[in-house]
Amino acid sequence: MLFKVKNLGVIAEAEVDLSKDLILLTGQNNTGKTYLAYLAYFLMTKITGINYVGNNLKKLIEELPTINMDSFLLPNKEYYIFDYSYLNIFYSSAKISKDIKVSISFSETDLNIAKAKEDAITIGKEIYLYKTENSSSIEYKGGEIKKDKDSITAAGDFFKSNLNTFCEDLFFRHNNCFLFTSERSAINIFSKELTLLGNKILRSKDKTLINLAMERLNHYPQPIKDSLEIAENLKDFTKEESEFAYLADELEQSILKGAVVVGEFDDLQYKPEGTKTNLEIHLTSSLVKSLSPIAFYLRHLAQANDCIIIDEPELNLHPDNQVLVARFLGRLVNEGFKVIVSTHSDYIIKEINNLVMLSKTNEASAELLTKYGYSSKQTIRPEQIEALLFRLPQNKAGVVPEKIQVTATGLSINTIDEVIDQLENRAEDIYYQLFEN
Repeated sequence: MLFKVKNLGVIAEAEVDLSKDLILLTGQNNTGKTYLAYLAYFLMTKITGINYVGNNLKKLIEELPTINMDSFLLPNKEYYIFDYSYLNIFYSSAKISKDIKVSISFSETDLNIAKAKEDAITIGKEIYLYKTENSSSIEYKGGEIKKDKDSITAAGDFFKSNLNTFCEDLFFRHNNCFLFTSERSAINIFSKELTLLGNKILRSKDKTLINLAMERLNHYPQPIKDSLEIAENLKDFTKEESEFAYLADELEQSILKGAVVVGEFDDLQYKPEGTKTNLEIHLTSSLVKSLSPIAFYLRHLAQANDCIIIDEPELNLHPDNQVLVARFLGRLVNEGFKVIVSTHSDYIIKEINNLVMLSKTNEASAELLTKYGYSSKQTIRPEQIEALLFRLPQNKAGVVPEKIQVTATGLSINTIDEVIDQLENRAEDIYYQLFEN
């Protein structure tokens, strides 16, 4: 599935192929990477996504004189979201998304993955959606719908309330989407304090204070609100263990060097290897603060085919751990997760390049996997990757991310390579001018 966006904050236009398994957003600061990640979060979230589908189908019905044998979905046809105002995913949506336009289009592969063979969903007695085994489109078939307002509203409501399974299979093949924001280190530290403060405000009789608190709460982007909600109900989530708990074990053993647990006061804690003491999360290293939410998610919340979005996975990590995180991203991809990452890390990019090269299957690659301690479950094929480079525009025009070619040897990030080259050239010049002359 290809989605396009125009006029999103500083982004003039961007295009992302959501069918890829690993999507890398990289480049300079203040170029809209986080905005695009938040938009992907919306598109990959089932509840809002299903609402979008219902609204869009309703719009299509309004435009069709009848739905007798009219094609619904066609490869490479764009479908626009007309009303974006209900999405509260930014601090100030009126400023950032005032003129936004979002569209999606589907490849034949997307459509063929939808309901297979002869599969129909009946709408009333005469009208149904169907897809045949050899067809790449889903079509309407049956009688006419009157183009009066009540009929249109009823049809749109029906789509929204009855086609969830169909829409999930076609549009949202991922069970859930989780976004680990760059604020993740603070969320688990301060969530309880925010709750206590909120309860204190709500118990007060000062309506001005209550209104101010509610207004401030609504300024949080939706991914932060969702993360806070999880942080407030940790014990409830520990009642179930995910089928991917072994990935949490791997993350804890290879990088965290200790276990992430939930304390008696419903807070995240850390138990270092070889000790019996649990540390409250605010007493731990920045490494633990950054990665503990991901470990908790994998142990208790992860489901097959989830989409995982991580803003700056290198946050607070030494280069050796950034390399290990890159390998773990490959591990997640090989376990069936869709992974979207916003990163500035040259170490992560270079290690992903290694994983791409090692995906070549021959005797030499098998020897190299063993020699350098890789697992075949960490390698990534180049066709699985989508990479976008964000640059500050030279004029007053908006940012237009450019697609980076991913080959059998990986990818190159010019903005990072240029800075490294400049730094090395300066260092060499300074050294020879001051110490060799």
